[in-house]
Amino acid sequence: MVKKVLAGMMIAVMLLPAMAGTAAAYNAVDKLGRGVCNIITGWAEIPVQIMKETRDEGHVAAMTVGVFKGIFCAIGRTLGGVVEAVTFPVPAPSGYRPLIEPEFVLEPISK
Repeated sequence: MVKKVLAGMMIAVMLLPAMAGTAAAYNAVDKLGRGVCNIITGWAEIPVQIMKETRDEGHVAAMTVGVFKGIFCAIGRTLGGVVEAVTFPVPAPSGYRPLIEPEFVLEPISK
C-alpha cells in the first residue's frame, strides 16, 4: 500500500513541469511543486552538464569540467529546491518566480 502511494506521488511530481502554467501565473503551489521537483531531480544536473560540455568543448572537458560543474549545479539545484519547498507560502522573489534558471533540470538543453 505504501509503495503504491509513494509511486503515485513520484509520478505526480514528475508531471509537474508539464502542468506548469505561464511565467506570469506563478503561485505558491507552483513554487512548492518546483521545489519538490528540483529536490528529486537535482542529481540529473550531472549528466546534463556533461552533455553540455561535450557539445561545447569536447569529450575531455566533459569528463573533467563537466563532472565538476554537474556536481556543483546538482548541489545548487537541490538546495534551491529545498529553499523553494520550505518557503513556498512566501511570494519571494516577487510573484513566486523561480530561484534557479532553467526552472527544471530536464528542460531542453540550449546554448
